[in-house]
Amino acid sequence: MGNWPELKFPPINLWSYMKMIDKCKWVQWEKDIALYETSCGNDFYLHEGNQTPDDYDMKYCCFCGKELEQVMYEGEKDDYKKRHTSI
Repeated sequence: MGNWPELKFPPINLWSYMKMIDKCKWVQWEKDIALYETSCGNDFYLHEGNQTPDDYDMKYCCFCGKELEQVMYEGEKDDYKKRHTSI
């Protein structure tokens, strides 16, 4: 029944279980700009130069609560589409 991870003990609630299933990807929009688009459909901007979520010890998405996975800008906009295919 789906790709649900097997649990050895029941989760506290459904919300904590859902956070275990997937990560929220934060994709950097452009090089040298700390603007990220999240896979949960939000944008997040870090005001201090070219900082990253890791620089602020951000472990979870502040919008959906899932574990945060940071994807850095690597090239032109075509590459941006390629990085979003797994979202």
